[in-house]
Amino acid sequence: MTKSRIVWVDYAKLMGMYLIIVVHLPQVNEQLNFWITSFGIALFFFTSSLLDKGEPVGETFRKGFKSLMIPYFCFYLITYTWWLFAIYPYISEYYGGASVFTAYIKPFIGMLVGEVAIMSYSLSSNVVLWFIPALFVTKLIFSFLLSIGKKKYLALILFNLFTIGFTYFFPLANCNLPFNLDNICMVFPFYTLGYVSKEYILNVNFGKIGNLALVIFCVSVGWILSQQNGFVDVCKFSYANNIFLFYINNILGIAGIIFLAKLFSVYANKFLLYMAQNTIIILAFQGPFRILTTILYQVIVGQSPISVEIKFTWYETLIISTMTLFACLIPMYIINRYFLFMLGRTKKLSLSAAEK
Repeated sequence: MTKSRIVWVDYAKLMGMYLIIVVHLPQVNEQLNFWITSFGIALFFFTSSLLDKGEPVGETFRKGFKSLMIPYFCFYLITYTWWLFAIYPYISEYYGGASVFTAYIKPFIGMLVGEVAIMSYSLSSNVVLWFIPALFVTKLIFSFLLSIGKKKYLALILFNLFTIGFTYFFPLANCNLPFNLDNICMVFPFYTLGYVSKEYILNVNFGKIGNLALVIFCVSVGWILSQQNGFVDVCKFSYANNIFLFYINNILGIAGIIFLAKLFSVYANKFLLYMAQNTIIILAFQGPFRILTTILYQVIVGQSPISVEIKFTWYETLIISTMTLFACLIPMYIINRYFLFMLGRTKKLSLSAAEK
């Protein structure tokens, strides 16, 4: 541990964010994406719940709005300008054709309702940001359930059973709920799991050999099972082929990343911790920078830039993803230096402060 942060939790978040970048690149072989999507989103809900202090709803709302929703609105508006001038003019037909309503009204309705699907009344100009309001609402629901009193654990059990049943049956309705309520149901059990097991998870350590063995086991078994289940897409409310494999794969993937992070936590690299503590910035800006770094890579290797038919090998994917991750240091530095209000805080975070 650091003085006020847990190194391996930060490392786990950074690993998860890197995998999010990887999965958004077109690849020749989908096997890697099958594995990443089998746990990628649930990992962030799980790690967030490890730090949940079980505070009252009002305090959860206040802190969550400050640390999640203020960055969400700021980053959505910034990246909207990128979408409006660099993306929308070239793919307006994808959104139903060019119009003032589509370009200037629907994205802002989409920002308010948090809906990622293209609806008759809304769209999202930065799809990956759906995670932020979803986490905010999850924290509020969880805080409310904890506030029930003596029956809070019964309430948690019943609500989680409801979310599992909802996840299994709701795809038959073929519709979307506002504020990501449908997507939240898919990952809520993992937030609960993280909270109820946090005392054990935060303190357990099997040593280098034990942690390595668990990483190998969880990744190997998770990889095999994820190939059977297929591509999971939480934001489109798809658990792929088998709901049982969906839950098992999430647990295996989360455990694999956690023990891998614990394995490297003895090396508290302040540069990596700095990036890890700014994953919300990486999430917001990885889309634009992923496109730019992809074009740069294609120019360097002599490929045709912005080709819809291009698909990358696994090593090309890792190269571009790494370039994207480091490119996000640009907005990271600027925001931490000049626009801290966008992060809902007033204290500056520097490389030297990352270990404090």
